[in-house]
Amino acid sequence: MTIPGVLAAMEAVFAAIKLIDSRYEDFRYQMPDGVCDNVGAAGVAFGSRARAPAELGDLWLTGCVFRSRERSWAWTPGRGHSAAAVASLIRSLAAWGERLPAGS
Repeated sequence: MTIPGVLAAMEAVFAAIKLIDSRYEDFRYQMPDGVCDNVGAAGVAFGSRARAPAELGDLWLTGCVFRSRERSWAWTPGRGHSAAAVASLIRSLAAWGERLPAGS
């Protein structure tokens, strides 16, 4: 599976921000540590509007702004192509004889 294949199969996408909070008080860790054991994941905030992938332009460069009550709380630049992660997941599942169900 490739990025263009994933985009062609997608009906809609939503913006999202990962909410980070450590489950350990005063614990200091590097980014790879947090990703490795999910130590910093407090949740995910999803945007309220579904968009067709073609509406968003170049997803390699698309960032995200989190707004609540007309106030901007957070901004992040694009950090890679989200469809690349989905393509990698689909390839990994296929290697195990599994698949990603439609609508996932």
